[in-house]
Amino acid sequence: MARRQPPRSNQSPQDVTNTLEVDGLARRFSGAASPALGGVSFSCGAGDTVLLAGPSGSGKSTLLNILGGLDRADGGTVRFRGRSITALGEGALAQYRAREVGIVFQHHLLPPGLLAREAVAAPLLWARGLSPAVALAAADDLLRRLGLDAAECRRPVQNLSGGQRQRVAFARAIAPEPAMLLADEPTAQLDDESAARVVELLTAWAAEEGRILIIASHHPLPGLPAPAQTIRLKDGKRES
Repeated sequence: MARRQPPRSNQSPQDVTNTLEVDGLARRFSGAASPALGGVSFSCGAGDTVLLAGPSGSGKSTLLNILGGLDRADGGTVRFRGRSITALGEGALAQYRAREVGIVFQHHLLPPGLLAREAVAAPLLWARGLSPAVALAAADDLLRRLGLDAAECRRPVQNLSGGQRQRVAFARAIAPEPAMLLADEPTAQLDDESAARVVELLTAWAAEEGRILIIASHHPLPGLPAPAQTIRLKDGKRES
């Protein structure tokens, strides 16, 4: 089987100067006996893939939520593309979530009642200002690159298999061309072969498009390239 090429955007890696610096990030939830994050630090740049590894409850999802602007840190800083994300007000943080970062959750969270192509086209309407016809055509192309055929693109998302819905979620997240993609246990519902294919495609997308890819997983990821940086978390802290 010929290897599928990663989705391509109209932006070259040279156009993107992505850097992420996480310094001493801390988070403690009310009533918790120990912090969810206890001073995590790391950095990465354009084209990098980072694996957040560790058992459930180690702080991976909390870290992703802060990087994605879905939660606030209690201490430390996150600097992305030269500005402090942890210092942003709510309005600027909403713009950051909409324009600069894509997020793929373990449980898809796809809008019910939409066709697969409509679910992917929707963010293209507001994030990139495309017309409905152009957005749908772009969605079809992206979904085909991720392995869905024409009939599956026109199927309601609730009628797709778990693996197909996960591909739709990936397409929906990267369609607006985010500078950074965060994926929380993205292959949990895929078999090893499908998981390897998706991981290879996403890491190639990050490398060729100059984006940052951060994947959280509590088990090894098939298809992960050797140069990927691995950050192991345990009890909210980075293991040496």
